[in-house]
Amino acid sequence: MKKLSFLLLFSIITAFSLSATNVSGPITSNTLWSVANSPYVVTGNILVMEGVTLTIQPGVEVRFDASKALQVNGTLIAMGTAADSIRFTSNTTQTPGAWGNIYFPNTSTDVVFDDAGNYLSGCILEYCIVEYGGNIEGTNANMLRLDDALPGIRNCAIKNAANAGIEIHYPHYDTLNYNLSNNCFRHCKLGITALSYLSWIYITNSSFIQNECGIDANALMKIDNNLFSGNSQALSMDSRSVITNNEFSDNETMNPGSSNFIISVRDEVDFTNNLCQRNGSDLIYCFFMDGMGIIKSNIFTDNVCTSGSGSLISVFNDNDNGYCPLFFENNIITNNSRFKPLEVRLAMNVPATFTSNVITNNFTTADLLNVNNLFTGALDTTLITFKDNIITQNFSTSDVLTTFKGKIALNQNSFYDNGPSAFILKNNNSPAFQPYLDVSNNYWGVETVEELSEIIYDFFDDANLGITLHDSILLAPPASNPVLPPANVGKTDLGNNRVQLSWLANSDADIKGYNVYWGNYTGFTFEHMADAGLNTNFIIDGASVDDTIAVTAYDNDYISGNKTKKWLNENMLNGHESAYSFELHFPLGIKEIKETADFSIYPVPACEKITIELKNLNDYSSLSIVNIQGQSLKTIHLTNSKTEVAIEELTRGMYFVVLSGSKGISMKKVIRM
Repeated sequence: MKKLSFLLLFSIITAFSLSATNVSGPITSNTLWSVANSPYVVTGNILVMEGVTLTIQPGVEVRFDASKALQVNGTLIAMGTAADSIRFTSNTTQTPGAWGNIYFPNTSTDVVFDDAGNYLSGCILEYCIVEYGGNIEGTNANMLRLDDALPGIRNCAIKNAANAGIEIHYPHYDTLNYNLSNNCFRHCKLGITALSYLSWIYITNSSFIQNECGIDANALMKIDNNLFSGNSQALSMDSRSVITNNEFSDNETMNPGSSNFIISVRDEVDFTNNLCQRNGSDLIYCFFMDGMGIIKSNIFTDNVCTSGSGSLISVFNDNDNGYCPLFFENNIITNNSRFKPLEVRLAMNVPATFTSNVITNNFTTADLLNVNNLFTGALDTTLITFKDNIITQNFSTSDVLTTFKGKIALNQNSFYDNGPSAFILKNNNSPAFQPYLDVSNNYWGVETVEELSEIIYDFFDDANLGITLHDSILLAPPASNPVLPPANVGKTDLGNNRVQLSWLANSDADIKGYNVYWGNYTGFTFEHMADAGLNTNFIIDGASVDDTIAVTAYDNDYISGNKTKKWLNENMLNGHESAYSFELHFPLGIKEIKETADFSIYPVPACEKITIELKNLNDYSSLSIVNIQGQSLKTIHLTNSKTEVAIEELTRGMYFVVLSGSKGISMKKVIRM
């Protein structure tokens, strides 16, 4: 019986070996590689001659021996289907660099599509899998190499490349546009590397997953509607780039703390309508040396630096020719931990505008915001405009929350309900610098100029610093600000899958109502939304108290249904709807909660455990650890004035310690490192 089984297995292997088609050498006439003769084993290098077409049918598998390559001087047509792809892979080991590459020189025929995107002629790879290439006789090779050539590549999976999945080299000064769309790049050293001059390269509707770097380019690029997830670096751009409608999620550099940013742009940039969430290291570095920098209508949320304290957004320009303005507008920066949210360093005479941004509920061990002119002196005449921004409900362990240096027009901003920094603003100018920084026309959450002077750090605290003017203050947030997030959101379990939500009424004069969101919170969106009108409570049917639930406020300019796609809530990004306020889960009847001095927590931040110390044991009887979505993760009965709580099982991020008892309910924030 064993002998029979062995003979049967041997027969199958022999039949399979005999069915494979070995190929090598030049292809001098039009050739078809068919499913009937698949797999094709490339035992020697193949050259498709100029004027010759190699057509590969759907379902064919092409296997390359070590270091072997396919060069296309003529035309390659490899058009699989969604149900029956074409595979280019290794004939030896399933490891990156197990074979050479597919090379398109400038003699290969460029692809031609009609206006509807239908294929007409030229080289094309469609619904193909290309994997495990990138090494020729011990020399690095890019798996799909486009040298002054423009084949069509769409709906392909580019995987496990030892170097770049695709190399684009187009050294011309024409204005040709080239589009790579609907591809997936996974487990490559580089997804795409590119060099071109005046030709725009479009990368659209693609995904870059778990690569060392998604795109590394010195080329004009428009990168639109892509997913970058699990990469050590998503983008490294050395030329003008337009980066719009992309999602950057769960990326983290392999070398944290080494000034490697997940997104690095070193020229003119338009970074608009992107979602950046759950990333774990220094996120964006914009060094725009020529042209303007635009960072607009983006959402930065739930990012947690996993090593030390990182920079969420760092903008730098040392070109003092005045041709490089910066526009930082309508961004939402919320629920990020252990990052400095915004750091800006600008050269002399570089104008900058920061308007209508919302920075809320972030934790940092450094300044929350640092706007710094590198060269402040008599010749520095250009204003940095900082207007209509909201900075609220943030937590910084630094002595100073925000720092400004240069000629700043600081108007109609709201700085309030932040803590525990001793100073809300530091004037980092020199004592002789004029004009003096005037902070009068802003809302600071205080009622007198005397109170404001106590939270401004300037010449009167340190003679090395600049002089600050604050002859008057605003007593309420300006109407021109984006809508403020609702405060003190709480939820109550009513039983039978019914949840009651409550919150405090907003102080904005033009509030028109509130929206309630719940269900399937992913990508900064929810499955369900209901309009609560001007009510400050709402009952949700068909929900659990453990569901993620949020409330927003909206104003008179809010347009119902004005949402385009994915996370792009136009009302929110235009300031007519607030950022989400997430609920906390409290017992029946509790509608308000506040920070308190009745107990202390240390250390903050913490890795393994925290200690909660009560001033009076009789004030509180139980302790809960609650995440930012309002889920109660653990509850402890308090029997001593000092209690240790293990938190090492929690993921990194921000949590709340909530105490309840005879004195009501109180809370403090805590950060799990």
